[in-house]
Amino acid sequence: MLYKYTAALLLLLAITTGSTAQTINAALEKKDTALAISILKGGVNINAVDANWASPLLNACRNFGADAFSVGFLLRHGANPDSPRSNAGRTGLIVTCAYYGDVAVCRLLIAYGANINAAAKDGTTALMKAAQNDKADVVEYLLSKGANPALKDADGKTALDYATASKVDDYMIKMQATCRVDKNETVRLLTKAMGR
Repeated sequence: MLYKYTAALLLLLAITTGSTAQTINAALEKKDTALAISILKGGVNINAVDANWASPLLNACRNFGADAFSVGFLLRHGANPDSPRSNAGRTGLIVTCAYYGDVAVCRLLIAYGANINAAAKDGTTALMKAAQNDKADVVEYLLSKGANPALKDADGKTALDYATASKVDDYMIKMQATCRVDKNETVRLLTKAMGR
């Protein structure tokens, strides 16, 4: 009985406050798929954005510890990997590479049709963001799936430029614990991909 009350309360909260992303993500952080499904069955649009321009998928891709469990659940239940976009025009894949996501999350997004070369409003791509964060394994994976290393952002910078200029500190390395953070390897991979 308490479970049904909690589910109904969270559903009401999601509908009345517009915080759909937060309520679904809160349920998934606790691995409570039954509650997340209950919220969705209540008629909540899984691709809707909240007041912060975040959908459940964008939140799952951005959160510390972004994991394949939450992202996979959302994709299986109809989340669009490329839409809606964040205020900055980022897709789920770009957000994953800009924050804490790893190869497993990228693999899921691409399997569900994410555009690997999509660009945000400033022209940055997932490959550029992975390079900026020295995520060597993510860069390698994206290149293997067809990410274009020659694309340029609005300032004319490529992913190699981002890797060369990166300044990932110890805090970021700790936050990206599921990634192989290696600036030299990232630069090497992108230099090779650019044919240099």
